[in-house]
Amino acid sequence: MKVDMVGSMIDMEKSTQKWDKSTLVFLTKKRADMTVPQILKGIVDAWKRNTAAEMKMMNG
Repeated sequence: MKVDMVGSMIDMEKSTQKWDKSTLVFLTKKRADMTVPQILKGIVDAWKRNTAAEMKMMNG
């Protein structure tokens, strides 16, 4: 799947490529009013509202 997310909007489409593993990369602007955990919580909450697909987060 190709996933694009801006705010609480998620756009997903099937990929024609086959991969051994999947990775999501988060690009975000630093905000003085939000910490990284708050930003990630918003991403996870939006993901859960928009899809039943499982998301596992790793720091690596």
